[in-house]
Amino acid sequence: MHDAPRRLRIRPYAQPDAAPTLAVFIAAVTRTAAADYDPAQIRAWVGRRSGTRPAGISA
Repeated sequence: MHDAPRRLRIRPYAQPDAAPTLAVFIAAVTRTAAADYDPAQIRAWVGRRSGTRPAGISA
């Protein structure tokens, strides 16, 4: 027996979404795809440390 499909609600992006979105972005570059980038590229994407924001991004 199959469960009924869940309904997905899409809502507008809001300010409280910024920090979690940035965390996903940083993890994607520094962990998931780190083998695909050299250290200079990672710094360009996420800054010198994973806790810093790239230029032009505010949370």
